[in-house]
Amino acid sequence: MASISKLNTALLSMPNELTVAAANFNLDFTLMKVEAPKEFHGVRDALSSHRRDEAEEGQPHVTARKLGALFEAIVPPIPNLIQAYGKRASSISSRSTAKRQTKPNVGLFAAQAGIDGTTIWAAATSGKGALGVHLLACMLARIWKSHEAISLWVELVDRRKQDIIDTYNNNNAIETAAIMASKQTFTRQQLAQWDSSARSWLQTADIDRKVQQTQLMLVVNNVRLPVNSITDPYQSVVKAWTSAMSAMERLVRGIPQQVQDGAVLLAMSSWHLYPNMEVLVDVIKDIDQHDELMNGGLVTISAHGAGSDKEGVFWSLPLSRMRFYSPPVLTERHISSGTSRITMDDLWIVVLGIVISQWDTVCADIDRCCKFIISLSNVVNKPSTLVPWLKYLGDAAVRYSVAKGLDRRQAERLLGLGMRQCRSFLNDPMFNPPAFFGLSSFPVLMKIVSEVEEQISIMRRIAESLGVSSQDLIVRYREKFAARNSSIEELRSYLIDWWSTTDGALALEKTQQTSSFQGLVFATELYESLNGQAPLVNDQSRLARSFACIAMFETGEFDVDPKSLQGVMALSIGDSIYATSDLLSDPSESTYQHPVHRVMGNLGRPEMAFLTPPSKPKLKDYDLKSWNLINHLPFDGIFEDNFSATSLHLSFTDFELPLDVGVRGLRDTLVILVESLVSINDGGKHLGDLDVISLFSSEYLTLAQQCSHHTEKGTQSEVKHLISIDSWAEFFDLPKATSIVRAYGNWQARLAIAAASVQRRKRTLVLPRNPCLECLSKRDDLLSPIALCLTSRVRIRIFWLSYPIKGRASTIIKNTSLGSEYAKIRFDGKVAIVTGAAQSMGREHSLLLGKRGAQVIVNDLDADGAESTAKAIRESGGDAKAVAGSIAERQVAQALVDTAIETWGWVEIVINNAGIEIKKDFPDFSDADFARMMDVHVWGTWRLTQIAWPHMQRQKYGRVLIVSSQSIFGIPQNVAYTTAKGTLFALGRTLALEGQEHGIHVNMLGPVAGTAMAKQMLDGDEASYQWAVSQYPASATSAVVAWLVHEECTANGEFVASYGRSIGRVALAHSKGVTCKEEGEFTPEVVRGNFERAISMDGALILGSMQEVSERIVSPGVHVNI
Repeated sequence: MASISKLNTALLSMPNELTVAAANFNLDFTLMKVEAPKEFHGVRDALSSHRRDEAEEGQPHVTARKLGALFEAIVPPIPNLIQAYGKRASSISSRSTAKRQTKPNVGLFAAQAGIDGTTIWAAATSGKGALGVHLLACMLARIWKSHEAISLWVELVDRRKQDIIDTYNNNNAIETAAIMASKQTFTRQQLAQWDSSARSWLQTADIDRKVQQTQLMLVVNNVRLPVNSITDPYQSVVKAWTSAMSAMERLVRGIPQQVQDGAVLLAMSSWHLYPNMEVLVDVIKDIDQHDELMNGGLVTISAHGAGSDKEGVFWSLPLSRMRFYSPPVLTERHISSGTSRITMDDLWIVVLGIVISQWDTVCADIDRCCKFIISLSNVVNKPSTLVPWLKYLGDAAVRYSVAKGLDRRQAERLLGLGMRQCRSFLNDPMFNPPAFFGLSSFPVLMKIVSEVEEQISIMRRIAESLGVSSQDLIVRYREKFAARNSSIEELRSYLIDWWSTTDGALALEKTQQTSSFQGLVFATELYESLNGQAPLVNDQSRLARSFACIAMFETGEFDVDPKSLQGVMALSIGDSIYATSDLLSDPSESTYQHPVHRVMGNLGRPEMAFLTPPSKPKLKDYDLKSWNLINHLPFDGIFEDNFSATSLHLSFTDFELPLDVGVRGLRDTLVILVESLVSINDGGKHLGDLDVISLFSSEYLTLAQQCSHHTEKGTQSEVKHLISIDSWAEFFDLPKATSIVRAYGNWQARLAIAAASVQRRKRTLVLPRNPCLECLSKRDDLLSPIALCLTSRVRIRIFWLSYPIKGRASTIIKNTSLGSEYAKIRFDGKVAIVTGAAQSMGREHSLLLGKRGAQVIVNDLDADGAESTAKAIRESGGDAKAVAGSIAERQVAQALVDTAIETWGWVEIVINNAGIEIKKDFPDFSDADFARMMDVHVWGTWRLTQIAWPHMQRQKYGRVLIVSSQSIFGIPQNVAYTTAKGTLFALGRTLALEGQEHGIHVNMLGPVAGTAMAKQMLDGDEASYQWAVSQYPASATSAVVAWLVHEECTANGEFVASYGRSIGRVALAHSKGVTCKEEGEFTPEVVRGNFERAISMDGALILGSMQEVSERIVSPGVHVNI
């Protein structure tokens, strides 16, 4: 109390004008601005208008003024340091902004996008003291985690306030501003935001100054220096901060400095100023950093060599303000290349070190191990077959082997990090996998190579390397017969399956290391997709898994359960916002290849924030006062943008939910869900909020398909029934007739209109960039009001959300999702994948679909045959692409779907037609024969359908045909074939049940046709084969196929038999059965006496589901006495 009264006395003794100012201190003191040094103007110019306003007038400016006034008295004179830092910050800002402008599509994140130099400009407009405090923020953010730095800031502020009061109590001179600042309130949230902005800035600056920063970190790795040895947090931080500023001030002036603690090195890495270095460790090393701002400044570093216990610059302090209930927590952090952010390429070099370290008992030569991995990757990974984790590991081995100079030193550091410190990253070190991926094990090697002659060749080479006489060794056949009927490519395919990172018939049991590799591949492809380099594996949960993956890799510690991230639309952390690409692209564009988009920027929050929309966002209601704005003019055939004032914006509700990441008792929240609104703004007027995330899974949305031919046929008379919607007032008061919203080339307006329309439960068609008027004009039912009334109870709104088309155009708008009777079945705009399409039935299926308008992906192991089929489709006026390869390989199945998506934007029809046949007696079938049969028939169908399935779910439409066989009833000498085909029957039935709620129909076909495989089954009997060809032509089967995959076909889960011009149904049936009453004992004799009656099919019931089977079991029809 004494101190407070003295403060009051001091205030009373001030001149009147100062007393008035003090009375209004809380109102205007912190809002005072000073002229920023000109060196910082580049930072100002790079900031978004929102961040600039915040830095000059918002909370960041208030915090900067208060902290500056509080600490200004202990900031030493540093005019040259401030000048150099301003130039460096401006240079980084300008370059980073220029790079961002090459990807300007930030949409609703416009206010949050751009570099976060908020605290820099806030400090620059708040005076010398504030700039000094910003430098401190960078130092703390560099070495301490966010919640630790915030704890230190709270203690620093409290201790500095007390220090000011103690100074005044001792009757020492004190600045009035400092006394005023000591009366200010600093919330933990304000200090957290101050730290967060500095942390974001460091990430941006590190990327810009990568070369010099890497060189500095290599030097830091070779020393072992504490920041200082002071144990009191306040004194330690102030000492490190002020001594670093003074030393850097002298270095900027060109005065050499010798340091024996880590404060200056920490400052250099935090402020991105790089003097030349002379390192006195084991030998003297001179390092020229070529930094023009340092005026030849030289820092001499004297230190002990880095030991195994500590590496780099370290700082150990007791943190007392970090937890709610705990004594001070002694915490140590350090900076070195091991704690720096690294790229995915760098991470794979670390992984390379981990893998090689597990082989040290067999081979300690790193270069030889790298050569082995490179050679293996080159052999295994071909264009048609790819093992992603082995490819990435091989690429890392190449980078390590060819690196020179600074890159080599960095690579050696990363490799060593993996070998020494990260051995448990891939798997439990107690259970390391065998060296050289098991290839050094003779039994494993023999298991991979299934061809007897290849095995013998390997044995002979091993014998030669051992120097053993050929007379001393005998190679003995284990099988009665051995045939040389396998090609090298087939042998190689078995090797691929053995290395496969996905489940397969020949794959070994998945190890912990394999699972880790799969996770790394997913993360690598995710980060590559953010840079526009590669697609992600597509599945229902990929977005949530992507956000969880980013959270882990950006923090290195937060393992967030993807299940808790369902519905999340964006993640803000550091200097990045990772958002679902659906928020940042036109609704007609496929985001399959790049489902997550990175925007440079952040929300200005200290936590890692996941953005999630509310469950039911609201749009504004129709305003009766806007009646005079409604025109509803007939569409005149001109496409224009009448929604240029429409934009999307991000705002927040007050709802926030912390996520549990396993850390207890901290005062600061680490990870949080923030309820966020995507709002429509039209010329400054708020029109409501949108649910964009649910847009593309809505049954009310149809994405029109892009055809291969573009024409502008059509006249205005053909679109006279269409009404133009040219304003939001007209949108909220839609006419009864079909409407066209004219948002010419405006992706934000197109997205907003589509989302708003679906939100209002209106059927909405989004047309592609180049809608084909010829294709649309074939749908006459759309122009008939009667047809519209008959097809839906909901009024249908067809929105023309068009991109620019030269000149005028008239069009007929048609909704391809509406069904009607057709004189001819067509597949215009449909995208189909057909496997086994080089000859026979597969070729006929492809030709028929292509002739009737489908775009076809033609697949076959025979590359020339596949291309021949695709060429025939193109020559007939259709569109097709050939993708060669074995459907037994997941990489080929992925390539089929990827090609369809990349070329036409979607896939709607999958015809699993590929098959092989091996005819042998049951005892003669080898495991390899059976596995090969299952690979092509079962695994090929499984993989292709599974990869295409999520696209069909999103479209709410799909047609899958599985070509099974009537051989499921059994054919001698074809046990593997019939087993595989029977498995397909069960697979098709189950998929039909799963797909029905998503609009996906799955049917099976049992064809009888004169094909090459049929000839093989007929043992090459030419006469019988020719009779089969004449009676059961493959083209007749194609007619059945075309109907089963057409949108009008409602059959689902059916097994259809096709015999030339005859078709029928194959179904499971349950006999009427018998039930024996309970009076007597149920014995084998009772079963014998009733068995014939039990299996009699008189009165049998055809079963369509397990429910019907259960009902049949519990209520059988015939009761008999024992």
